[in-house]
Amino acid sequence: MTTETESLVIADSKYLLFRSSPEETAAAIKVNMGGSGLDLSTLPRIKIPSGGGSAFEVPTLEGSEPSKTVEGVICYFNDFRTYWADPEAQGTPPDCSSNDMSEGRGDPGGACNVCPMSQWGSGKSGTGQACSTKRKMLIIPSDRSLPIVIDAPPTSLKSVKAYFQNLASFSTRFYHVMSEFSLDVDKNDKGIKYSKLNVKMKRKLDDKERAIMDIYVGSIEASVGEDN
Repeated sequence: MTTETESLVIADSKYLLFRSSPEETAAAIKVNMGGSGLDLSTLPRIKIPSGGGSAFEVPTLEGSEPSKTVEGVICYFNDFRTYWADPEAQGTPPDCSSNDMSEGRGDPGGACNVCPMSQWGSGKSGTGQACSTKRKMLIIPSDRSLPIVIDAPPTSLKSVKAYFQNLASFSTRFYHVMSEFSLDVDKNDKGIKYSKLNVKMKRKLDDKERAIMDIYVGSIEASVGEDN
């Protein structure tokens, strides 16, 4: 007998996630991840280029490939903070970090809202914040049933948050739309180029796709550990 979730399979979808029942996908996540849950640090990551590049580096089975755009459904996001005493040490574990934007773990640690490193003007050369804020987003592209990760840097946070807010203003959940990511080249006050992340709605999901995503998102949220 076919269950309600098994009937949600969209056999002719170009998206791998929609070609499997959410029940089957949720079971695979639970079995393969075990009691430890989904470790976001081991998920493949989309790299945003430095120096004002206009193409992402997107992970593939063969390594990675450049792409001007990335399309997929955002299934989870989290705002977080990271701080390095030596800004040149980025790429190594941070001296202090916070996954809830409230309590820092490490040195200096403690309440983020009163920490000197989180205040504006504490960054390099007296600009920005020494402890930077980013948004981690998990995206389901067409060829995967598990997400890949993209981190919105501090210079892109305003536009990314505006996108989420705009969806909310139309009572639309971020995982009920297909999103498209792209890059613009911008300059800071010193004329240094950087890549700015943009995101827009490609289309709304149909009723069946939304039903699948509702179940899938519940599975992802349940499997993400507190340390992610």
